Amino acid sequence: MDFQKDDDVDGLKYERSLAAAFNDAGFDCVGADMQSYGRSDGRTGHRAYFEDFDHIVDDSFAVASYAIEAYGSGVPVFFLGVSFGGLVAASVAAECGGGGAPQQQENDDDLPPRTETRDEQTPEERDLGRDGRRRDDAPHVQAQRRALVASRLSGLLLLAPALSLEKLKKKPTNSLLLPIVSVLATYAPTLALGEKPEGRYPQILAAMKQDSTLPFESPHRTGCYHGNFRVRVGKATLDATDRLRDCTLKKSNGSLLFLQSLPTLIVHSDHDTMTDPDGSLEFADSVNASFLKTQEIPGCDQMWHCLTQEPGCEALFDRLTQWILRQDVVATFDEQG
Repeated sequence: MDFQKDDDVDGLKYERSLAAAFNDAGFDCVGADMQSYGRSDGRTGHRAYFEDFDHIVDDSFAVASYAIEAYGSGVPVFFLGVSFGGLVAASVAAECGGGGAPQQQENDDDLPPRTETRDEQTPEERDLGRDGRRRDDAPHVQAQRRALVASRLSGLLLLAPALSLEKLKKKPTNSLLLPIVSVLATYAPTLALGEKPEGRYPQILAAMKQDSTLPFESPHRTGCYHGNFRVRVGKATLDATDRLRDCTLKKSNGSLLFLQSLPTLIVHSDHDTMTDPDGSLEFADSVNASFLKTQEIPGCDQMWHCLTQEPGCEALFDRLTQWILRQDVVATFDEQG
């Protein structure tokens, strides 16, 4: 979804949003409406559910590739992720350095021929490669996307990223679920059991609950999900945080070196009970990123977790904009036209 000034963004709130602030600064914004979140359908019909974290990462590469092709190959690209999106953005950046990239598999030409003729295939089958994957998701296409994004990625902004979930693990329900989460993720993956805090701002939670009562097709529905974590999503998120932490602990690997070379700003609040600010600080130290507490920004001292919606967010938007403008890559690419 492209966010441009004066657009109503399909009924979503644009005024005073982060996209509006970035547009005012001259930045184009492209948002990834992740599968089963926002206004995107989920594969199983369940909100806030996906089968594999790697699918979310693959989708992010696809969106980034689209943005690069749509706005020009000379345009610098910055990834920004909030909460779970922060984990996704960091994982995408890690894969740009080679960590967790999909293994090369056979191309269609290397696979044995089908027994049926093309005329006997359905339109849906014609969209599939011989390995059963959609052609635009074939391994060689994914590799091309990764190479393109890695060549243009110029910076990373992570807001209250889900890089560590130690506080959530200690919630009573979650502490009971952890020993059996692998079994539940296999046999009851869509169960919404994982406990999470409701936050410091009741008005934001009330708006999310009201939003969820609107019909899916309503132009005013943002698709915000306020329910408990689904079991497989919870396990996949925990596994992804562990994988990213392992990446930063292995010295001189491609992913870590790429992350250390990438200008990165991480913003977190001391009051956050959803994701762990200590985990963000640890990650920042590992990848030589800048770490900023919201308490250091005037007007943002009472922020909790939903940093793009809570009181003081305009001051945060200004700080993010100034950080992007200070990166040398912007001036360098401007000189190249």
